Amino acid sequence: MKLNTDRLRNRIIKQLDNKFYPDFEDNWDDKLLRNEILRVMHKDQIVLDLGAGAGIVDEMNFRGKVFRVCGIDPDRRVCSNPFLDESKIALGEES
Repeated sequence: MKLNTDRLRNRIIKQLDNKFYPDFEDNWDDKLLRNEILRVMHKDQIVLDLGAGAGIVDEMNFRGKVFRVCGIDPDRRVCSNPFLDESKIALGEES
């Protein structure tokens, strides 16, 4: 069921992007967000990525741009996220 939901969501997003943003390339929003984040990042910072996921979106790779990138996600694929220096399976809620 999740696979069908993901496919439907991706199809809808693609249709909206084609209709409202025809002159923008794929992942335009991720690129804009990346540029804003890079604008305020410093080499000596430690970054916590809440909802880091599996490391699928290249624009969210800040490894090497800061001192350390740590990430948490309830999905176990976070443990193999290549964008992180350290990962944990967690929800990020206060305990």
